[in-house]
Amino acid sequence: MTWHPSLASILPLVALCACGDKDSTDPNGSSETDTDTDTDTDTDTDTDTDTEGHFRTDLGRTAWQPGSTPGTTSAWTSTDGDGAAGFFVAGEAVVGVGYHGKLTVLDTSDGSLEWAKDLQLERSVGADVHGGRLFTAGTDTALAALDLSTGELLWTAELGAQLQAWPTAAGDSVVTFTKAGLSAHSAHDGTQSWTHALSSDDLSLDMSVVLPTDGTTLYAAHRTFEPPVQALDLADGTEVWSYESGGSTVVGPYLRGGDLILGVECSDSRPCAASTTEGRHTLIHSLDAETGGVRWAVPIVGTVWQILVAETAVVFLAEASVEVEDTGGVEDIEVYTLYALSIEDGSELWSLPDIDRERPQAGRGDVVYLARRSSEGPDQLVVRQIADGALAGSGVIDLVGSAGETSVEDLGGVATSDDVLVVNVTFQVGDGEAFPSYTTAYR
Repeated sequence: MTWHPSLASILPLVALCACGDKDSTDPNGSSETDTDTDTDTDTDTDTDTDTEGHFRTDLGRTAWQPGSTPGTTSAWTSTDGDGAAGFFVAGEAVVGVGYHGKLTVLDTSDGSLEWAKDLQLERSVGADVHGGRLFTAGTDTALAALDLSTGELLWTAELGAQLQAWPTAAGDSVVTFTKAGLSAHSAHDGTQSWTHALSSDDLSLDMSVVLPTDGTTLYAAHRTFEPPVQALDLADGTEVWSYESGGSTVVGPYLRGGDLILGVECSDSRPCAASTTEGRHTLIHSLDAETGGVRWAVPIVGTVWQILVAETAVVFLAEASVEVEDTGGVEDIEVYTLYALSIEDGSELWSLPDIDRERPQAGRGDVVYLARRSSEGPDQLVVRQIADGALAGSGVIDLVGSAGETSVEDLGGVATSDDVLVVNVTFQVGDGEAFPSYTTAYR
């Protein structure tokens, strides 16, 4: 079984993938949660709150939400939602993003289809919701706004360059990252309000950039940025602060309260500014979101996959190459370790060495949900306690389609809202005769 990542899973992961495993660039997911619980979905653009209270894979504000932990009993399954390129939950709406601009909205209570729309984009690059509007874009440089309740197309705007990341909506702005740089458009009518040119044009469509915001400041990081980590005023795009991290590829940043969490790959040839460790490693940082100062930095051997930031812990998967000697000689094998660090000071809370590849997808309350790739049997969603890494309850949800499908083509994402856990999976049947997609809610 081959795992083919969706755009949604690539966003938070590909930045630090140096392992050469082409089919494993799965992630971030990437993900968003806002602690604001306003889930009003009317069509005005009132900006008294910085964001709607919703979870969105790959945005990078963290994939964890406070609240009670949903159950693992299937409540409904829908074949109408298309989340192959990612999905998220906004209030009572499950928003699915398919390829080429296909959008679907399901009702979280029963999975019924509210509306579907095909925008015929060249290639979807995600969506976001704010002020009762859904914003989406594609690599053909088009940005569009729709009414979340009805699917009515409200406006479109030309970006002028290929999109590199999911759009981010906050305040009265929709922010995009293209090969030309960062830009903000009015959420009301799509007019451009500011641009922030980047110092490098060496950009490819790697989908590694996430754009978290607290409604006042926008945060961005990329290996080609100079400096690599930047905080901008959301109102006008002026620089608030920047951080010269050194190193090479960057994953994140992820915003949790006043902490900005990111990982930077370091080596002897490209050392990190805050690391004295030799050799290839990843430096997990916590920066002060207001000033950009380093609060703590912890070196981790190997490549870090997908960071999830909860209220008290930073959870991530690390992959390291280890030499093993057997009768046939010395062989390099990949070893995976799941870590949890204290968000307060970076100290290790727990680690699970030599485990199956379990990548954090989302979290709710006391638990984290991880995607486990399996060489035998179905892929699985693993549920672990954030406090100690132990399995929570039954601990495992098998990712099996309604007709018994087990070959996962795309994991669109994992999202939680109130008392529900929602998972979108696209399966491959046979040698590609069909690709059924299921959105399932658990309570």
